[in-house]
Amino acid sequence: MSGLSISLMTGAPYHSEYRIYKKGGSIAWVRDDAVWLKDTDGKPKLLQGVMFDITYQRQAEEELGSALEELQVSEKHQRELRTLAEREQSRMGALLSAMSIGILFEDNERQVEYVNPAFLRMWGLMNMKIYCIRPLKLYLSVPSSALCSLSLPPSKC
Repeated sequence: MSGLSISLMTGAPYHSEYRIYKKGGSIAWVRDDAVWLKDTDGKPKLLQGVMFDITYQRQAEEELGSALEELQVSEKHQRELRTLAEREQSRMGALLSAMSIGILFEDNERQVEYVNPAFLRMWGLMNMKIYCIRPLKLYLSVPSSALCSLSLPPSKC
């Protein structure tokens, strides 16, 4: 049963959205809102309403839907890349930890990002937490030129 038939039987207001052809042949979306005018017996006699052009609203909804779909695809791709990066980081960590040579990574502010167990054994440093707070040169008893040759390019020393 159509919305108009239900409205006629119940006397409830009529609301509908649909497409129409305009004079030039283009298609427009409209929203039709109407109420029934009733006769003296209370029976629906005349439908009185207004039609709104909602073409731009529908286009905006479609564009929003497309953008949302693109974002969902992008989010899924980002999750896949994150999982892959975490897996590779885990493999790299296992590889670096198993090496017998000491390895140290610092960031641009000379804060320690990573120290492998061999590095800690070589320098007699077993508490890694302290390295996240200050630059490593504060903990090692070596000339700063030697430390720079271990962990930074000469331009940074």
